Amino acid sequence: MAVIAPNSEIYLIKCPIELDNLNQLSFANATAQHNYFNSLPKLALTNATFQRKDGTIRWPGSMEDILEYNYCMYRNKNHGNKWFYAFITEMTYISDNMTAIGIKTDVFQTWIFSLTFKQCFVEREHVSDDTFGLHTLEENIPAGEWVSNGNEQISIENPKSCFVAAMISELPEAMRSRYGNTLRVYNGVPNGCYMIMIDVSDSYLNMNHFISYFDSVGKAEAIVAMYLVPKSIMGTPGTDYIIMSFDLGQYGFDGILVNASSGVKQISSTNVTRNSTIDGYTPKNNKCFTRQFNYLMVTNNAGGNATYYWEDFTGTPNFKLLCTYQQTTPTKLVPTNYKRNDEPGGNIYSLTGCPFPIVSWSSDYYLNWQAKNGWSSVSKSAEELTKWTYQPGSDLQTNIEAGGDLGRRLGNYIGSELNVIKNTIFGANREAEMVPDQIKGNPTNNDFTFSINKCKFTLYKMSMRAEVARIVDKYFSAYGYKVSTWKVPNITGRQNWNYVKLNQANIIGDVPQSDLEEIKNIFVNGITIWHNASTFLDYSQNNNIVS
Repeated sequence: MAVIAPNSEIYLIKCPIELDNLNQLSFANATAQHNYFNSLPKLALTNATFQRKDGTIRWPGSMEDILEYNYCMYRNKNHGNKWFYAFITEMTYISDNMTAIGIKTDVFQTWIFSLTFKQCFVEREHVSDDTFGLHTLEENIPAGEWVSNGNEQISIENPKSCFVAAMISELPEAMRSRYGNTLRVYNGVPNGCYMIMIDVSDSYLNMNHFISYFDSVGKAEAIVAMYLVPKSIMGTPGTDYIIMSFDLGQYGFDGILVNASSGVKQISSTNVTRNSTIDGYTPKNNKCFTRQFNYLMVTNNAGGNATYYWEDFTGTPNFKLLCTYQQTTPTKLVPTNYKRNDEPGGNIYSLTGCPFPIVSWSSDYYLNWQAKNGWSSVSKSAEELTKWTYQPGSDLQTNIEAGGDLGRRLGNYIGSELNVIKNTIFGANREAEMVPDQIKGNPTNNDFTFSINKCKFTLYKMSMRAEVARIVDKYFSAYGYKVSTWKVPNITGRQNWNYVKLNQANIIGDVPQSDLEEIKNIFVNGITIWHNASTFLDYSQNNNIVS
């Protein structure tokens, strides 16, 4: 029977890898792997007897001399050239010159080059593409209190740059003869009223003259409504509106008669820039800029708010400000490239703006009454007097036929009747004079938002606080992103380390089943694979994506 001479090699090593397998080292190939472990502080035992896997090493030496060693590598040259790597789990004193060393195979280092990773359900990993907006799955990390990273504003003109829109049910004769044939189509809908825009940029005297003119011709009731609209809503002269000017003495005014309007008018188009920091902190991981930690909040400053996520915009975020002619002049802020919804007016992600005030106005009751009743009352009384005086069988005619003093009777009679007429007219006139002027529109309108020139949209760039951002960013740097998908896991691809956690590990290889099962469990529990021994466990290093 042939005798096999002892020919195994065993090295006790001081190694940074620990038994818990939370952190491991990767190597380009088995040669690089062997060279690294062989370069560590070590004790060598050559020509040893066959070393059993997960067995006991009988080391010829005092236990006190080897306590600092936590790792070993060995190969049984008589049976192959493969190196096995193992953790030292215990040391037992046998004698002053002999120590029993218990070992457990480091299944990762021993079999890593025999493994094939198939499609696994990857729970977390360091991604190989960190393009902004590509990874948005919600993390189990609280964002804390929100803070603003600055704001931008999208607005229409201030109140001094507005028109007063007057809706008129009937034009006075002097206006009707010139402008009575306008289309009267507003916002694309036919309307029974005429719309006249009155410029109040310099003062409201122009509007007062307009109202007084309608009072002076007895058409006060024709003014149905008055409200503010921005000047920029006006379209093309001659097509959308007609510039009108009336020199009516003390009531002359300038105005614009709207002919037709197709409806929605675009006032402005604005690009919005995403904040480049999180409350002043610049994160390394782009997921910090996505919806769970960073978003755009838009308010109309009148109780209406909308939330937009930066990653849902296609390209540079863009908003259009739209407006209509209708009463309260509602504006809309519409994202044009958000969630692939580009309907200009019916965009479901739009936000209605602060309503413009309804204008109140005072109608001069007495002036309006005079125009409608003053002269007509005199005419009516004179007509009645004439009929009563000269009609056959009247008192005057009877007195004349009786041969009375015609001149005296006629004078007394006419004087008496004129007094009646005068008293009647002046009585009604006095009564009309005492009736208070009528307030129309919205006399209680007190729009604070409009008054302080905040009738605009404010876009706040909201994020977590810098303190929280640092914590979240470091967490992502250490443990990657939640991906929750079926794929081949990324065990490489970063400059210094890759973290991988699998929910289901589909790994195959020519490996003992018990070791393969342990390898799968290591990945299910989560493992950080370090690619450079010199930066092992150093999270301060850059961990950029490498090709």
